[in-house]
Amino acid sequence: MNDENKLIAERRAKLAQLRAAGVAFPNDFRRDVLASELQAAFGERDQAWFSEHPTRVRVGGRMMFERAMGKVSFAKLAEGKYRFEVLGSNNDGLWSATPATLDILAPGRVLLGLGAGHTPREWTDIGRERPGPDQRAERLAEFAAAVAALLRGQAVSREGGYVALRESRLEDLPVGDGVKLAVGGGHPLILRAAARHADVVALSGLGRTLPDGHHHEVRWSRADLDRQLRVVREEARLAGTGPVIEALVQVVDVTGNRTAAIDDLSTKIAGATTEDLARTPFLLIGSHEEMAAQMLSQAEELGITRYVIREAAVPALDRVLDLIASPGRLPPSATFG
Repeated sequence: MNDENKLIAERRAKLAQLRAAGVAFPNDFRRDVLASELQAAFGERDQAWFSEHPTRVRVGGRMMFERAMGKVSFAKLAEGKYRFEVLGSNNDGLWSATPATLDILAPGRVLLGLGAGHTPREWTDIGRERPGPDQRAERLAEFAAAVAALLRGQAVSREGGYVALRESRLEDLPVGDGVKLAVGGGHPLILRAAARHADVVALSGLGRTLPDGHHHEVRWSRADLDRQLRVVREEARLAGTGPVIEALVQVVDVTGNRTAAIDDLSTKIAGATTEDLARTPFLLIGSHEEMAAQMLSQAEELGITRYVIREAAVPALDRVLDLIASPGRLPPSATFG
């Protein structure tokens, strides 16, 4: 039995003991309304109405993701076909305790993602002015180091510019390698922190935030990608780590004419050449076979073996994953580059 299976077996045995004692997952929370009832009662109400009629409800569901950002956390709960967006306040260290608690419910399946907070709205929601790029990168690097240490079961004392902890630890929660840590961004300081502390280095391919506060310049040239990968590999070598590298895919387009689709897209993205778009891992464009060939090529050439796509694109990638699982099924005409 390997270490991971042994850890899962131990947790299940402890859970069985708790259930036998009648205290498995003890809590006194009870929801008082269903999502469908909320939709029927308030679906047509606007923000102005809620400002005049504050409404308290207790809802429950499955946590789909949680994102910590300083003193607040953002989460998404799912109840059937409905989704809740949740904003909550944090105490220092809760951004590690929450995923560690989830690991009790789903051992080995929790991935905690940390980012720098690129949109102004993320900062105004917590009453703060958005820092500059270097300050956001420094902040994330501090958080990544502290979170990684807490998740490993270490007692953490830190008096940094952004994180203050004194002998903090995750007590009575699973630690070790159960919760995986992903750190994303493109700033060199973020990449170095990710390579040193994270299980997954998430490359976004994004540059400066545009004036609308949401969209970005893209950094999809091969020179930009090679530079980022060099930073990650060198830091991982120095730290003796081996993180997985993933790419955030901005566009998934299943088409029989890859060249025409890329030519069209190049007219809509400032500063991106057709050569950049044809070779970047941040786009998946072409037939299912061409996409599979692209991902296999990038795994071998660049070491990128994970991809993050938007939910709407998942069905289109099912066929691609089948082809990757059986590369012998790719026709000789399926090439990339």
